[in-house]
Amino acid sequence: MRTRNYLFAVMALLLCYGSFGQDLRIPNTPAFSILDYEPASVMRPTSAKKLSTDLLNSFDKDGNLIMNMGLEVTPYWLKSRPKLSREQYLHPDTFQTILQTLSLSAATVKDTVNGSNNLGLGLRFEIVKGALDNQFKILENQMLQLETINSMIVNAKTDDSFDTKDKAIVAIVGWLKENTNPKIDDAKITDFQQRAEDLKKNSSPDVPAFCEALATSYQDERKELAGRIIEMENKRIGFSLEAAAASKFINTTGSRSFQKAGFWVNANYYVTEKDAWTATARLMTSRGDTTSVNSDLGFSYIRLEKDFNISIESMIRWYRTEFPDLNMSGTKITRLEKSFTYRIAAQFSYTIAQDISLNLSIGKEFDDPVLKKTAFFSILGVNYSIFNRQFQKLN
Repeated sequence: MRTRNYLFAVMALLLCYGSFGQDLRIPNTPAFSILDYEPASVMRPTSAKKLSTDLLNSFDKDGNLIMNMGLEVTPYWLKSRPKLSREQYLHPDTFQTILQTLSLSAATVKDTVNGSNNLGLGLRFEIVKGALDNQFKILENQMLQLETINSMIVNAKTDDSFDTKDKAIVAIVGWLKENTNPKIDDAKITDFQQRAEDLKKNSSPDVPAFCEALATSYQDERKELAGRIIEMENKRIGFSLEAAAASKFINTTGSRSFQKAGFWVNANYYVTEKDAWTATARLMTSRGDTTSVNSDLGFSYIRLEKDFNISIESMIRWYRTEFPDLNMSGTKITRLEKSFTYRIAAQFSYTIAQDISLNLSIGKEFDDPVLKKTAFFSILGVNYSIFNRQFQKLN
């Protein structure tokens, strides 16, 4: 019996740890966060037509919302943007940043305890984007060089005057050496010559087929480089500002009522892509048997390395809580508690494998206004991700 209780206690602590460390971050999907639930089925439409279909499929034959479903959509990207320049995409102003990053979310979940249907609605957007790292410019230049090499190969492929492979190779090398925007590195020209010589021995004598094989030899390199560019585009440095909001509604016996709402604002400063400071402002309010309003201000620092990360965070809270109670004579009353509390913690995480990490957290949790309890914690645990959620970034 004692062993079983001990295991339950450890599991509870690890569940607490799961939310710790992300408390100062804006939730990726506010609607899911406000419900404390991630639906098994999440619709992520990428066109207006698909959005319409998904919305229609969210209702049953009686016109009621289907439970345990989620929706994430970024309205700006529901249609193609041919007039959006690369400069506007990579270096947007404030209004353009909000448009490009505004994400709407919704989720439904059925409460298995009281049978109520819960609806969560949320939004998230960036106001200021950070600056692109110098490494991004280096990778982008490398991609431009590869695209230039590819275009030169295509030119040779369609030029009927090249009746031998050697003539095509000499012409392409000459074009590459003369090109100035971008200037092709000598190492890339040498690499091209080596590829061409290797393929010349093993490919078809036909010049167009040879050029096709030559272009194909660059596909994997271009794909790998494109992935790194997209990754670097997301790893901006300097100052950034983002905000989010969410609300929860509960539907019982045909009536809908507001139950919970949250507002987040995060100011981040990335010294490098590995070092980040974050200041957080958050307002959380809930209404039910217990009504509460929490106003939080937090500050954190995180250092990311290849196999481990370290973070230190602190948050102060002004709270106001109203809850039912009995006075000394046994009469039902509503008790009001309002005060100030704080939380401070340090966390170390070491990656053992791709989905397995060893985590250590120590610190002090917020005081509980109802239980009048102060919680200090020291947690060592292993975090294992069964499902690794992937998000596709628009190219």
